[in-house]
Amino acid sequence: SSPTHLMFTADGHYVMSNSKDAQILIWKTCSGERMHSLSIARDARWPQWTCILGWPTIGCWQTDYDLTDLNAVCQTAAPAPNGSHYIAGGDDNHCIVLYRFPAHSTDCDFSLNFGHASHVTNVRFNSSNVLVSTGGNDHTLIQWRLVEEEPEVRKFGTLSAPPPPRTMPWTGVTASAPPAAQRGRPA
Repeated sequence: SSPTHLMFTADGHYVMSNSKDAQILIWKTCSGERMHSLSIARDARWPQWTCILGWPTIGCWQTDYDLTDLNAVCQTAAPAPNGSHYIAGGDDNHCIVLYRFPAHSTDCDFSLNFGHASHVTNVRFNSSNVLVSTGGNDHTLIQWRLVEEEPEVRKFGTLSAPPPPRTMPWTGVTASAPPAAQRGRPA
């Protein structure tokens, strides 16, 4: 099947590809040899996650998405002022969805952001963590800046961060998300 997304390891020795039929493949760049063990993906350092498929993006897949609904993801290039990393996704519902990185659970907290009048075709963070998103049929290019606290009135072009992780006092374990109805998702 044809590839849809590519990303290189920090050292440039491997490239990961995602394809239309939901395959995650790893290749050696020096020889073009396909690696049959995905442990390379686990152990390699990826400077900025941009593939829609993989362990760090499991939570980016909403329960009502099919394989074509999530069009692009991009991890922040550097930690935000609070030290957190984020990953933004652009989807067919005209939304920019922001998660804490990695989004490794299907019930991760998220921030839903609107601005496009059509499907979002791509998202990318620059080195200053300014996100640029491109629209499909609306032919728009929008710049978003990351704000740590929810403003009183959301201004066009700002991304609000998802709520901070919560620690459960009886276990000391950080909870992944509140019940679905409290996250703005249909129950």
